[in-house]
Amino acid sequence: MTLFQVLLNLQQFSDEMHIYVQHPWTLESDAIVCSQTAFTATIPEPPDSYTYFLDAALCKALLAQSQTRNLCLQDSCMAMIEYALQNKQK
Repeated sequence: MTLFQVLLNLQQFSDEMHIYVQHPWTLESDAIVCSQTAFTATIPEPPDSYTYFLDAALCKALLAQSQTRNLCLQDSCMAMIEYALQNKQK
């Protein structure tokens, strides 16, 4: 599943789930949604190619914020990638 597909279908995932994405983080990057404890059992090899992106609850909140600004879904998803990148470096 791509990151864009995951973000389009966020409502399918519980708020406790985490999103892991292959680098580089783009809308077309492969993504996995699972609990933190299931991460090592879920991801394909090599495991270090997937890194923590954001949790589903935060993505849902960010998506709700972007809807109030009337952004298209693709722009909202790109804004989430930018948010994740900015907060990863802190």
